[in-house]
Order: sequence, then structure tokens, then C-alpha cells
Amino acid sequence: MATSEPVTSIDWTSETEIERRIGYVFDDRDLLVRALSHRSYANERGPDVDDNEVLEFLGDAVLGLVVSDLLCTRYPALSEGEMSKLKSFLVSADTLARLAEGLGLGQFILLGRGEEKTAGRGKNSILANAMEALIAALYVEGGLEQAGKFILDLVLPLIADAGEQPQALQDFKSTLQ
Repeated sequence: MATSEPVTSIDWTSETEIERRIGYVFDDRDLLVRALSHRSYANERGPDVDDNEVLEFLGDAVLGLVVSDLLCTRYPALSEGEMSKLKSFLVSADTLARLAEGLGLGQFILLGRGEEKTAGRGKNSILANAMEALIAALYVEGGLEQAGKFILDLVLPLIADAGEQPQALQDFKSTLQ
């Protein structure tokens, strides 16, 4: 399982640990670095370093699309309202942060000194945003198929825990928790 020690340097000459965990090796390593670069890190390094905020925005949209498609195709008997509630849970910051913790993503996020001192690696908002940025990076480089595979690998177990019957999804939040 993931260690809690932050990564202080990454050897870009071979597959990185985070790439092993997500099951994808980036051709464009700068894209991966950007996905892992928090605003505090970029601000400390100057104008030539991009943060992950634009990727977060894109990743949020990709995540929403993939989860919506999944719910429509796998659970067509659910009402739009039921699908909306389940989607809201699956794409929520709390759920994304929990999934990021499962990957040990926090240890790979590049943070500025202030965020590092205030335990930024464990903050739900930072973890969730990094997860969205990572999804966007997968989408930008590997397309919707690669991003979708990653997302489905993460969310299908959450849905399976709720049971395959739509009735089990009626009280999705308590069931999934």
C-alpha cells in the first residue's frame, strides 16, 4: 500500500510509482508534473511553472461525463433524480479525496512550503483537485478511452458495494458509505 512520505524528487528516466499505481505511463511527463502541481508550488517557482487548476476544470467535466454515461447505460431504470443524486456522490470532493487517498496520491502532489507545513497532502480539497487534474492529464494524453478506464476502475467498486439492484441505490449515500 501507499506510504505517507511525500515524494521530494521523481526519477523521470523510468516509470514512476504514481504511474504504476494508475496503470498508465505518460509520454508527456510535463503533463503529469502539471497535474500534480498545486498552485502554492507553482507560485513559489515563478511564472514558468504551471499549476493544475485548468486541468482540474477539465478533469471535472471528463469525470462528470464518464459517470453520467455509466449511470445511463448500467442503470437505465433509475430516474433522472436518482441518477443525479448518485452522480453527485460519486463526483463529490469527499469521494474523490477518499479515492485519492486509496491511490496514495497525496504523497506525489507538489506543494509550496506553506501548504506543506499545514499538512496540505491530507486536505480533501487538494486531494480531490489533484484527482481531477490527473483525470484531465489522462484525457489529454490518452483520450476519453484512457481517462474513462481509469475512472471506471475507481467508481465501479463504489457502485458494486451498493449492490447491482436499483433498489439498493435508493439510499445510495448510506449504502456506499
